[in-house]
Amino acid sequence: MDEVPSELTVSRKLLETLHVNVSERSALPGGRARFSTLVLAVRVALAETPWFPKQRRPDSRFTGAIIELRSGTSFWIHEQHEAGLVVHSATRSWQVSSLEEAVREYIKHTCGESIDGIQIDWSN
Repeated sequence: MDEVPSELTVSRKLLETLHVNVSERSALPGGRARFSTLVLAVRVALAETPWFPKQRRPDSRFTGAIIELRSGTSFWIHEQHEAGLVVHSATRSWQVSSLEEAVREYIKHTCGESIDGIQIDWSN
């Protein structure tokens, strides 16, 4: 029998891949992603590598946002979007005041108000 993934595991996968399957969605309370758990998922990921998602870097092409942890204390957002067929905008980077703000910016510039149709519970 397949093991049911934890809410934290599913939240991290949702932010990294922007998709989870039907069985993984069942780990999310009420079918919603809790913002506090999304922040915790990014905190855990940034303890492993200073980039979130770990495979993206601001000096390569990407669409959406990247979170960078600099010197273990400051959070930076790098944003880039597809401007046309195989053409991307210049990367725009700025510092934010907290991990919570970094995760909000990541979601805003990568997904919008929901991720893969999953609503975010911003109050929890």
